[in-house]
Amino acid sequence: MKKHADEIPLESLDNSTAPLRTSLEEKKEEQNAPRQESDGEPIQWDGSEAEIVTSGEDEEFEDVQAGIRLEYQLKADEIYSVLKRARFYRKAMVKAKIETVVLGAMLLLFGLTWILKDDPNAMIFTIASAILIGLVWATPYFSLRSHAVKWAEKQEIEMEVYPDMIRMGQGEKSWKIPLDGSVVCEEYNNLMVLHTGEEELTVLPLRCVEPQILPDIQAMIIAGTRKLEK
Repeated sequence: MKKHADEIPLESLDNSTAPLRTSLEEKKEEQNAPRQESDGEPIQWDGSEAEIVTSGEDEEFEDVQAGIRLEYQLKADEIYSVLKRARFYRKAMVKAKIETVVLGAMLLLFGLTWILKDDPNAMIFTIASAILIGLVWATPYFSLRSHAVKWAEKQEIEMEVYPDMIRMGQGEKSWKIPLDGSVVCEEYNNLMVLHTGEEELTVLPLRCVEPQILPDIQAMIIAGTRKLEK
């Protein structure tokens, strides 16, 4: 891990982060059962380094909390896997199925007309129906892939995880995600996906978390969020 002059040295982590460890233990006890990865795939650490940081400092040194800062960049495949589970994509798939049924009926009708009556117009409509069915399913896929690649090219994401909240970004553009049970969290494909709004998601790839602090990160986020009700 990297060290900075204004942050707590890692050598003193055991003592300086005692409140963090205590809070984690208390929150772990509140959980009926720990959430496991849905796919069971091993997490391959990508070598990203974390930093120990503090939050809530004031002149009286009250309410100081120790947290962990992570910096990472999402991959296109990770974004794509998240978007595939989004509500708008599920709606698009329902629409695609309905359109496929309609176009399939047209394909069958024009196809039979073409075969039985050797009608050239029926042949054209049969081919057109088949092409449209392909487009109905191909369009959402390529659109989603295009968005995933575009968003993956954005700048690096900064996340600071504390026992009671997550801070995203730095400075005036930073914003917080409360870990008070109000946010939904999903785990799949070695990703932790936080539903921070009606159509807003925050994604943490577990590959960017050092193995020795991964349990702490997972414990803080899991303890402060709730499962998605399906």
